[in-house]
Amino acid sequence: MSTLTKISQNGNVIFESSEKTFTYSAVLTVGFNKFIVTSIDLAGNSATAPVAEVQYEIDSTAPQINLHAITSPTNKSTLSLSGTAIDSASGLDAASLRVSLDGTDVSGNFALSGGSLSGSIQLGADGVHNIRVEIKDVVGNLGQAARTVVLDTVAPVLTQVIPAGSEILYTKDGKVAVSAVSNEPLDNATVGGTSIPLSSDQFGFSGQISFSDTGTYPVAYIVKDHAGNAAQVDRSLRVVVDAAGPVLAVQLPFESPVYRPGIDIRVTVTDANPTTTKILRNGVLLLESPDKNIELSTTLIEGENSFSISSTDASGNEATAFVSPTIQCLKDDVKPEIQIQALSSPLNTLTPLIQGSLS
Repeated sequence: MSTLTKISQNGNVIFESSEKTFTYSAVLTVGFNKFIVTSIDLAGNSATAPVAEVQYEIDSTAPQINLHAITSPTNKSTLSLSGTAIDSASGLDAASLRVSLDGTDVSGNFALSGGSLSGSIQLGADGVHNIRVEIKDVVGNLGQAARTVVLDTVAPVLTQVIPAGSEILYTKDGKVAVSAVSNEPLDNATVGGTSIPLSSDQFGFSGQISFSDTGTYPVAYIVKDHAGNAAQVDRSLRVVVDAAGPVLAVQLPFESPVYRPGIDIRVTVTDANPTTTKILRNGVLLLESPDKNIELSTTLIEGENSFSISSTDASGNEATAFVSPTIQCLKDDVKPEIQIQALSSPLNTLTPLIQGSLS
């Protein structure tokens, strides 16, 4: 007996056939899809059978690749790279994994298991390297992630290293200034085991290190760049720690007031270390000398002459002496008056006596 068979999708007839056997390729719509097959014979008898209930969603979302952080710059030529790959829709196509270094396929060094990605890369020459990771899901959506790494295996070079090491370093508090310049940015710097602040551009450092006693000390200047490469410069520093200031002794040949235009000042400086001594009159520098025994012959100006003497040793200790009271130089423009006793004439001697007085 002849029959009519119908296939409906979500209540809509999409196929009819009078054949005993049939095949139909359905097209899913986004969302819920319910298929029912109904068959009716000529007598009006019918049979219904549910075929399937299908939830269909379009997967247009690419897999998500999360690469773990890497250190850059680095001085290690072998880079370990790891991360995760996730696709919550159609799932990952593990065979599509591709990892490249500067465009060269290095996928053979990597494995993907349970969404976890891991492997290693030989970076090769120093410089900038680009890494790209790609993977597809089952329906072909492509996920990508990239990293850039800088390989640097060259140590920094220090110049203008201070102190140079040849001089004697005088200090009153044991502190000595240190500094240097680098040919590349630095990550950190230590001098004699003391951490020293970097400059704002990181191309150098400056600071102080401390010594407790006078002596000769081996000091290492050690720096590292951002890739971890280290450089060291060694110095032998001769340090003199001196907290005692110079002792001044000042001698003047006369007291104030004076009428003569010149004056001699003698200064004796007592200090074990080099000194610089200055003599000023009314705030004006007359003499600057490294000598320990100083003699200065200078003219006076009319009126007040205030002398100050200061001496600073190589460690920065200072002593100051003021000549007190202020020397008054008075102007004397009155000529001396000479009075001579008259001689009688004619003389009866070959050796006359001449007598007189000054005022």
